[in-house]
Parts: sequence; structure tokens; C-alpha cells
Amino acid sequence: VLLNIDGGAWTTGDKQVSGRATLETIAAEENVIVCSANYRLAPEVRLTDMLHDCKRALHWVKENIAQYGGDPAKVCVSGESAGGHLTALMALTANDPRYDPPEFTGREDTSMRAAIDFFGVHDILDTLGHYATMNGRPEKISNLTKHMERVVIRKSLADDLDEFESASPSHILDRLMKGTVEAATGAQGTNCVKVCPIMLVHGNRDTLTALDDSIEFHDRLVRLRKAEKRPPCDVFVTLPGARHGFGIVTGPRSAALAMAIGSFIHHHCDSP
Repeated sequence: VLLNIDGGAWTTGDKQVSGRATLETIAAEENVIVCSANYRLAPEVRLTDMLHDCKRALHWVKENIAQYGGDPAKVCVSGESAGGHLTALMALTANDPRYDPPEFTGREDTSMRAAIDFFGVHDILDTLGHYATMNGRPEKISNLTKHMERVVIRKSLADDLDEFESASPSHILDRLMKGTVEAATGAQGTNCVKVCPIMLVHGNRDTLTALDDSIEFHDRLVRLRKAEKRPPCDVFVTLPGARHGFGIVTGPRSAALAMAIGSFIHHHCDSP
């Protein structure tokens, strides 16, 4: 089962459009039940509310997918752009009560077997300047960070660094890695979330989300697996010539990508 989270800069987008060509091919050719979810958007709600909506959608799928022939124990999540960011957040905060919707009681399972992150955003602070320099015009503060401050989080980075880091997959991953290392050395009070395998897909001609940001996020995943003493399970795919939003158009690329994603899903859903 694959639950898809649509993109649109956290301010627009619809489940009927997002990645449609790739998702339809996955559903038709890869023996995967595909579900799509909308979530509330900025500026009507803040980023925390969007993540809560996505977790509610995941919980609904797990509670109801059996009646459509799906296995609730074999649910994966995908998303593109802003949806990729939310997918990464879901993967890194699975069953973490600090990120649950307020009505959740702690009995709801928000884990997933695997995640597929299409050209998502991973460091909304732009710590390494990937967004500030990606279009050849260096900026003191990237347009991404400005957008998060003004529209999505609606707080200043300088005033609330912790909220930005808590909404940034790269920084959450750093915290998880620190907790894993502390647990390995016998530190008390560490909170280790089991991060599912993640497949990252990014075009090398994307001018809206930074390829280097995805590469850096994958490097962090590699370091996490080493700290966990687990074999590598994450995949990074760079698509030559692909721009932002490539999954909407049917063609040889979408067919090949759907086959790769199907293999990734079945490998991790069919394994113990």
C-alpha cells in the first residue's frame, strides 16, 4: 500500500494532480494499492497542522485499507516537493508522541514500512546555503527560509530556532543520530525512533528544490545507519535532465521510475 502526500510549497496543490503519471503506473503495473491525501494549507494553518493531517491520513489508511484488499502492516508513504518534506518528517517522527495530533492517545501506529521522497525539502534553515546559492545568485537568506518565516511557520528563524529545527528533517536526523550514539554508549533517557528505509528521487535540473540538499540528507541517512550498525537500506536516485515536478507527465521515465519504486516497496514490505 502506498499513501501519497501532494506538493505545492505548503500553500497549494491537490491529490488529484500530484505525481499522477508515476502513481498511476505504480498502481497499474506494480501490484500496489495507491491512496492520495490532501492536507490543510498555509496560510490558513501552520506546518504543524499539516503534519498532523498527514498522520491522520496514515492512521485512516491503516484502519481502513483491509476492506480494499490492502495489508495495514505494509503501508508506505510518498510525497513530492512540500509533500516530500512532509513524508520525510513522517518517517523521522513515526510513533513519536511529540509530533502526534492532539487527539491521538498513543495507541495509534504512525510507522511505515518505507518512504519515497520526491525532490523534497530537508533543511528549511538552509544551514549549508544550498538554497541561497542554487540559482547562481547568492542570497544572505534564501527564498525558502523567507517563505517558511512569512507564510508556513509564521515565525522568525532568529526568534524560534528550535521550531525551525523541529520541522527540518535534516536537523531531526542529527538529533536521532545523537540519540543512537548515546544509546550505544549506555546513556540514559535517549529516545531512538526507528527510521524506515527511505528512497530519495531528485532531478539534476531542478531549479525549485536543491539537489544538493537531498544529497546531504542522504549522506546523513548513511551515517545514521552506520551508527545503528544496520546495513544500508536507503536509496538515492538522481534523474538526468529531470526538472521539478517530473512525475506528472507519462513517458518512459515515469514507467522506469514506477518499476524502481515498486521494487523498493515490495522489497521492504515482503521482508520480515
